[in-house]
Amino acid sequence: MPANRYYTPQDFNLDSIIELEPNEATHLKTVMRNQVDDTVEIVNGKGLLGRAIVFEITKRGVFLKIQNLEQIPYPKQIVLGIGFLVQDRLDLVLEKGCELGMTRLVLIKTEHVGKEGFTDAQIDRMRRVLIAGLKQSGRYWLPSIEIKQDIRSFIEGNDQVYFGDIDSKSPPFFKALNLKAPFKLLVGPAKGFSSSEIQLLKNSPHCTGVYLSDAVLRAETAATLMIGLANHAFLLGSFHLQDQA
Repeated sequence: MPANRYYTPQDFNLDSIIELEPNEATHLKTVMRNQVDDTVEIVNGKGLLGRAIVFEITKRGVFLKIQNLEQIPYPKQIVLGIGFLVQDRLDLVLEKGCELGMTRLVLIKTEHVGKEGFTDAQIDRMRRVLIAGLKQSGRYWLPSIEIKQDIRSFIEGNDQVYFGDIDSKSPPFFKALNLKAPFKLLVGPAKGFSSSEIQLLKNSPHCTGVYLSDAVLRAETAATLMIGLANHAFLLGSFHLQDQA
């Protein structure tokens, strides 16, 4: 985790004074033990990095004064669609997905899922997990969260969709992945895709089943693996371009 980095949902400008959210203020005071005039960093999850000084610490709150700004470009898009999961497994996808470069998470009500959706409190919890992952990994863009009611609505459009397939005859992910075209990743829920969902995916011209492992993977493991492989492919592509320069 980058030392002395804090999060705010606010936008900020040079010389503006930002009041930290209560949990971030507590972390600054009691965990990191920052003092007035200490230099810290602040991010807003929208690519804005501010270097600031601790301007004031009171019982009412903690205030930072922005001294330097940097706008970080939006990263390569890694979109993950996944069937609804129970909370602890979903937390793992959120945390590790954010660390590995996921830019958007789409939660999908698949046919093998009884859960109808998520409460506002559950969505808020997801955002807190993502914020922790953002700070831990040193990233600057907070992944967005969407909810869709079926797989068809996720795969519509022209983006290529790579879905985890247990068929060993399917191509390995790295072999199938094309970085030159927009793509999305798709993983089923804990009980897997239904037969009708698999048929839908295999009949779609924009969907490609990919073989991930010779072992049966949990949904959260498959999701983390696919995000990590996609991020690594982007890194390899960047190094290749540098070598050619």
